[in-house]
Amino acid sequence: MLNYEDIYDFLSQQDRPLSKDHFNVPVPPTQLVLNGTTTVIAENNPVVLTCVSDSANPAAIITWKRNNFAFQNNNQPSYSPGSYSGTITTQSYSFAPTRYQDGDVFTCNTDVLNSNAKLLNLTCK
Repeated sequence: MLNYEDIYDFLSQQDRPLSKDHFNVPVPPTQLVLNGTTTVIAENNPVVLTCVSDSANPAAIITWKRNNFAFQNNNQPSYSPGSYSGTITTQSYSFAPTRYQDGDVFTCNTDVLNSNAKLLNLTCK
């Protein structure tokens, strides 16, 4: 898969001048990380899961699933500058699990990187 560096290197060898400031190529994120607790948690104790996509252009849209069922996360994503004019997307999901959620699997995906979703298996006691 081509990345920004490959395309920029190729184009910079052409006859016309090239500026990274005006270089806009659609590039999907290549990595997705889901951070959260990996220990046993007590019922009704707050849990925060954070999903981060690496640099993408346009910015990645993060979606969430619990046990393979999509759910709406009302927390707004945040955006920060990424490499080669891309954008890093971060979104957190906060909740207080109950014992009925013991063993639930949470997944975060992006709109273009579904095959690289990360899982977190909740252990609630």
